[in-house]
Amino acid sequence: MLRGQPDIDASPSNTKFCLSGTHNWTLTPKAGDILVGPATLDGQDATAHAIVAVAPNVTLSNLTIQHYENGNGSQDGAIHIADDGTAKATASGWKLVNLDVGFNSASGSGSGNEWTFTGGRFHDNRQEGIGGAMGANVTVNGTEVDHNDFTDSTYTRRNWSCGDEAGGIKWVTNGMTVVNSSIHDNACKGLWADLNGDGATIVNNVVANNWDEGIFIEISSGALITGNTVTGNGLHNYNGGGSGCPWLFGGGITLNSSDHTIIRGNRLSGNCNGITGVQQDRPDGHPGLLEFVTVDGNTVSGPGVSGVAEDNGADLTSRNIVFSGNAIAGRFCGFGC
Repeated sequence: MLRGQPDIDASPSNTKFCLSGTHNWTLTPKAGDILVGPATLDGQDATAHAIVAVAPNVTLSNLTIQHYENGNGSQDGAIHIADDGTAKATASGWKLVNLDVGFNSASGSGSGNEWTFTGGRFHDNRQEGIGGAMGANVTVNGTEVDHNDFTDSTYTRRNWSCGDEAGGIKWVTNGMTVVNSSIHDNACKGLWADLNGDGATIVNNVVANNWDEGIFIEISSGALITGNTVTGNGLHNYNGGGSGCPWLFGGGITLNSSDHTIIRGNRLSGNCNGITGVQQDRPDGHPGLLEFVTVDGNTVSGPGVSGVAEDNGADLTSRNIVFSGNAIAGRFCGFGC
């Protein structure tokens, strides 16, 4: 039975701790430690972090983590990688299993290299469900991520700007995998790759009713998006001032200045736009070009459009962008939307 951080400090690495009851704790596990509930860690809207990650190969299982308040409201998770200059490298290989993480002031959880999220729910966090300092080769499998970035449980107003970082899951590094998960009803984008977040695999998810794009790949390369059901996204789009989807934003699946992407075998319905791609001047991308995109075998219906367009004079017909074998019931505007 764990009685708080003093027990962790007094025990060797690779210790299993069983937790029960409700506690306002901040815990910093050692390498290989296992923390297993059922227990509730409740920060009472006063404590910054529930778990601080500095060591590798920690397992957290069957815990509720709620009401942690970090004071600055930005990117900082209730499950937090320590800001000591080395923790992003050393806090690798964590396993987060069947956690309920909600009602925290910013993110539910950050993520380090080789972290896995299995099952559980990340919800009602005031900025995003999973994000912040994302490590490489992260896997989210069978997880529900919902109702993040609202000011309160009336779910009527965004808490944090979607021009920054908010919503379901945002990553800014390589090798993100999201499979068999439900990403829904977030007040921003559902899934968001940004700033050369390359090699994403997004497979067999339900992505529904997010206020902005359901799946948004921004200045990133090598995404595989297949087998997803994508419905009702983009209807309160940030780029449209909270309503509508100007230009080609607000798609169920939208690429922004991203390359070498496969969008295959997805089912889209009722999104503000369908499958869309935009080319803008993005010198922060490498290369920041909408090119080498394959869109095939998808079923798309809804009020909006599918296709690609540019606002910088680029000739998209020379970019190896291919739409083929799709059933598009909405308007397909090709290469000049």
